[in-house]
Amino acid sequence: MHCEKENGLGDRLCALRQEKSLTQKEVSERIGITKAMLSKYENGINIPRADVLADLADVLETSTDYLLCRTGDPSVPKGAKPDKQNVRVQDCFMKFRKLEPGFQEMIYQNVECLYEFTAKHDRRKR
Repeated sequence: MHCEKENGLGDRLCALRQEKSLTQKEVSERIGITKAMLSKYENGINIPRADVLADLADVLETSTDYLLCRTGDPSVPKGAKPDKQNVRVQDCFMKFRKLEPGFQEMIYQNVECLYEFTAKHDRRKR
């Protein structure tokens, strides 16, 4: 398979995998997903969960920021580990952006209510 899509997550996954001469089967086995699921990520059909994204970055020796197109530099500082909480937040925002506006509004309202509730709860503790 040759990558010919726009410069997105799937394209970067595919290109890095090919640069490292890895098959979809090899990568998928290393991170514990099916070859079919990896193919869906590479083709832009599905978006990997945060933990899977971090594992892909580790196997492909890159950063999650590179895979998420937040940087053009595929290198990762030696010893650096992906911040899984940050990856989860990025994952949520990617999924949020794909929702219809009505669903986005419902989620926004729920987050606002939860934030207000926790803020009131925190003030009562003081």
